[in-house]
Amino acid sequence: MAQTTEGIVSRLRRQIHDGTYPPGSRLPTRSRLEREFDTSSHTIQRALNELAAEGYVEARKWAGTFVTANPPHLSRICLFAPMSLRREVETNRFFRSILDELEVVEQQLGVTFEVLDAASDFRNQGRIQRLVEDVRLQRLAGILFLAIPGNFVGTPIYDDPEIARVAISNASRYGIPAVCTDDLQFYTRALEYLSARGCRRPAVIADPLTAMRPTDLFPRWFARFGLTYRPELVQSPEFDSERAFRNLLRLYSRLPVRLRPDALIVGDDNQLEVIASELRALNWLSGPEPRVVVLANFPHLVPVSLPVIRLGYETDRTLELCTRSILAQNRGKRVPLLTTLPARFEFELSERSEVSPYSTTQQEAL
Repeated sequence: MAQTTEGIVSRLRRQIHDGTYPPGSRLPTRSRLEREFDTSSHTIQRALNELAAEGYVEARKWAGTFVTANPPHLSRICLFAPMSLRREVETNRFFRSILDELEVVEQQLGVTFEVLDAASDFRNQGRIQRLVEDVRLQRLAGILFLAIPGNFVGTPIYDDPEIARVAISNASRYGIPAVCTDDLQFYTRALEYLSARGCRRPAVIADPLTAMRPTDLFPRWFARFGLTYRPELVQSPEFDSERAFRNLLRLYSRLPVRLRPDALIVGDDNQLEVIASELRALNWLSGPEPRVVVLANFPHLVPVSLPVIRLGYETDRTLELCTRSILAQNRGKRVPLLTTLPARFEFELSERSEVSPYSTTQQEAL
């Protein structure tokens, strides 16, 4: 029985998926495909054109039609952003650095990222439906979630077992493999560093997520490193409020000498220029050795006007680990449910060893 164009595309796509025609291999000639599907050359050409448009095959003049080196089911990754990245990157340096690293990881691992931006916006329902169709037809290597929007739980975007998934967050409660930063370790390493250099009264400007953690964390951390804890010296202003940062630093600098903080930890880099300029204007925490530890999204560093110690996470490594997780899932390998990246000082980065992409802190594997 003669096959329709849709039927031919579906069968050839399935044969590419199952390895009958692996990447780089040559498809049968058009005349052979005409006989195999009992159809016309025109129908075969339409089917091959559709597969080419999807990125599965390419025509090489007189040589024939070949499966591409990186067909979409092995290389096309949807970067799923429920929020508007256009707005987020203006204030969130982590997301900005992730976007800046996409091309680097594409070249390194032979993948292609397609950004689905503002996915939770009702006006993007058409794009969501196209993504669901891509999931259904396995025209993706996987989905990388920048955040977990609960309103998509229970949809094929989450639930289709044939599509690899990973999230840049602690999404393990959803059963999705996740890569996240060890945000709590950032503070313990910063406190340990300052304690070892003779500081005794550090102030902390914590990121909002840490501030929502149990309230006894900072007292225990301070006690562990022999530091003096005062709750008023651990604050978490809204990170879009420049005035709040300036006022907070002015208050700290005007405390009596015996109460004034002798060091500062900044747990977010989104207001780092404001903090640095204010510290410089106040001439507070100046000296031969830096006593300000700031969060950094390596390799995208914020230029500041005073000496600081940078401690943070490698954005390129985060994106690389997420991508390798998707590729490993597609090869049928077990991957960790949660991979946690340790906080590292800038002077430690050259020491990063080339190890298994899942050799960092891990929890139960899938």
